[in-house]
Amino acid sequence: MRPRRIAVLASSQAMVLDAYYAETFVILLRGNITSFKVKNVTPGRKYVFIVKTDPVGGHEIKWGAQWKDATSIFAEPDSTTVLCFVAITGGLMLANAPGAWAA
Repeated sequence: MRPRRIAVLASSQAMVLDAYYAETFVILLRGNITSFKVKNVTPGRKYVFIVKTDPVGGHEIKWGAQWKDATSIFAEPDSTTVLCFVAITGGLMLANAPGAWAA
């Protein structure tokens, strides 16, 4: 079994992540994400998103049509939200479990 590939990224308003390079994404959230997509997903594969909020907090992610049953992130300053999705046909991302929040 090969180890999961991890990408660490700073947020931007419009983000397009590439699942060809990673299955786990650590996002350092410094503002709202108004457009959020992942390309090159493989149906049946699990993708993990670890969202770390900056000391200001109050930011959010606008989940678009690609995301099914996504939960809100925990917006408190310096918090972490872990979200898991399974890719399904058509490039859709189906939430695997409710978001887990930790301060």
